[in-house]
This record gives sequence, C-alpha cells and structure tokens, in this order.
Amino acid sequence: MEMDALYIKTPQYRYGPLKTTDAPWFIEEGLSTDRDLVWTPKTNEWTPIGKIEQFKPYFDKMKKKTGRSKVYAFASGKGGVGKTAITASMAIELGALGKKVIIVDADLGGPDLHEWVGVSRPPITLNTFFQYKGVKLQQLLVETPYPNVQLIGGEIANIAHSNPNFFSRSKFHRHLHQLEADFVLVDMSPGVSYQTIDLFLACDNGIIVTIPDPTSFMDAFNFIRVSIIRKLLKALDFCEFSTAKIKEFEHWDWQKYENSLYSVFEKIQNFDPRAASFFMATIQSFKPKMVTNMVYSEEEATEAAAFKEKIKKLLMIDINYLGYIDFSNQLRKLTKDMRPFGLSTPDEGKAYEPSKIQLSFPQTQK
Repeated sequence: MEMDALYIKTPQYRYGPLKTTDAPWFIEEGLSTDRDLVWTPKTNEWTPIGKIEQFKPYFDKMKKKTGRSKVYAFASGKGGVGKTAITASMAIELGALGKKVIIVDADLGGPDLHEWVGVSRPPITLNTFFQYKGVKLQQLLVETPYPNVQLIGGEIANIAHSNPNFFSRSKFHRHLHQLEADFVLVDMSPGVSYQTIDLFLACDNGIIVTIPDPTSFMDAFNFIRVSIIRKLLKALDFCEFSTAKIKEFEHWDWQKYENSLYSVFEKIQNFDPRAASFFMATIQSFKPKMVTNMVYSEEEATEAAAFKEKIKKLLMIDINYLGYIDFSNQLRKLTKDMRPFGLSTPDEGKAYEPSKIQLSFPQTQK
C-alpha cells in the first residue's frame, strides 16, 4: 500500500513518513497538539495540524477528555514495598486539601486497601461489578472516615473474581475514567501479569514504588521492561517484522545483554520507517514515575538516580523520579497498625492534621 508521505513535526521529534490515517493515533496518544506542524504532498508546506479540517474532530475529542478524572496507578514489581500505604496516604492528603478522591483496590488477589482507610469490610465491592452486567463503578462507592475520600473495595478472599477475563478488564479500564472525582488512585496487584500491565498502561499516570535493595530494583526494571514491550507490540501489530524483533528482545537475557532497545529501533528503522515512527512515538508516550520508600541513608537515596540512568540506557525510557521517603520507626509503627502515613492521631476518624512527611530528593539529583 502506497503511503501518503505525511510527516508530523513536534518541538522534540519528527515522525514520518506516515499514512494520513496514522495521524489520529498520534493525536489520541497525546503525542501531537494542534500547534504541531504537518507536511503532506497536497499542502507541500509545514502547516499547523490543528488547521487541517480532517484532523479537527480528533482534537475536539481530546478536548472533551481533558475534563475527566485523572487516574493514577500505583504499582510495584514485588510486594512489601509500601505501595498500599502510599496510595492511602496520598488520598488522605489530597482529601485534606479539598480535592475529591476515589481510591480503587485493584489488588484482586489480596485486597486490603479498605483496612488502611478505616473500613473494616466494604458492604459492596468490585465483585458486583465483575459479576453483574450494567453495574457502574460509581455505584460501588463506599464512604471512609476521611474527608473527600471514597473507596471502591476489592472482594476479600473471593478467588472467583481474582482474574477477570479480557472483556471485563477492558470494561473496568473504561469505567475508571468515568468516575466523578478530581483524582482516582488505583492500588494494583504487585508483580507482573497481563492484568496488572494492561491496567497500568490504561491509566493516565503510572507510579512505581520500590525500596532501595537490588531485588526490588530488579523487579521494578522487569515491570517497566514488560510494560514497554507490551505497549510496543500493540502499537506495531501492523508490522510483522517489527513485532518479531521486539519479541526477540523480550526473550534475550537482559541481565547479560549490554545493547539497548535502541538496537531494535535501528533494525526497524532500516526495514520500515513508518513502523519506526510508531516505535519512537510509543517510547515517548510512556512516562512512568517512581518513588523509593524506606530509604535509610543518602547513599541509598542516590541508588534511584543510577537506576533511572540504567532504564534510560537499556530501554530508552526517561523515568520521572518523584523522590524518596525516609525510613523511620514512626512510619514502621504506622505500617504495622495499617494506618496511613498522613494520619497524626491514633484513632481513625479524628480531626486530620496535614502530614509533615514529605518526598525528598538526593543531593546529587537536579
């Protein structure tokens, strides 16, 4: 099939040659704004893409999405890193600032987010959503003792709905963005599975929680690696050569392999420039964030910066490192009591005082 030789130029990159029908994908992925420039043989000049009639409906569609709730996924490569505690703490902090927050327990195999926000057993859970047709997530909201914070809990000890099918998961992803709140915080299952990876990619922002030990960083690396491979395979499913090269990289021993994902990009670039544009655009659209928890020392704090550089070198991904949380006996006691870090009074439901616990940055970090 002959291409239209369309090119899209953003402030950072130039994509092409593409087909005219490829442009909507770039718009819907948020990779192209109406101020970016486009060139086609028909126009024979660089023109703001927002001025071209055939693309205006896609920008109008994106503008309608800007008013929806922002969904944040909290993930981890392994359990025990404090992911749920951080999710609950952030929800309470945002609620105290007057923001409407909904927290969702998507750890379907072992939900316990409800305990962290003072709900002993949710009267209605995601089990209802997965079991009955026509149920909306908005109908599952449960009040918590904290201002402006509502919960959608998971079903406790119900193996029947711990692994919903693909269609149920897709419905779940859509409904998350339909919730009426300023922020939707999703506490995910630890580890790697199609369920967790697809949910992570479906959310507007993904935050990976780790602790400063080699196995935790290794698990976080694996989570990011599997996520970007999954995203690339979906974006390039039209090019058999590209998917074959990506799968080859997926099955290499990445602990020994010194070359990066960029070598895969070069092979695809030489074979199919259009596919290479989709490859690079997918890399640019994937912007995970990271928090390091339980940091004992300044030396441990700087380990995350080295991890960030490793990810950039091997996977071409620029992680947004949000900072770290110091280890303290006070936080350890709160964790044992299953109380959020922001809670300053021993009894749940009492007057809330803003937390003094802040994210910190290593001195070597700019």
